[in-house]
Amino acid sequence: MIALPGGTFTMGSERFYPEEAPVRRVRVDPFRIDAAPVTNRAFARFVA
Repeated sequence: MIALPGGTFTMGSERFYPEEAPVRRVRVDPFRIDAAPVTNRAFARFVA
């Protein structure tokens, strides 16, 4: 797993689909994520 520091970013758009509006600043807490994709089969093994 790799650690991502989190931070703020601009989310949304007012130029494409209405459901993407409004443009806003969002904060994401730090988190860890797998470095490689997880397949449905691998996730099913994890759940089992």
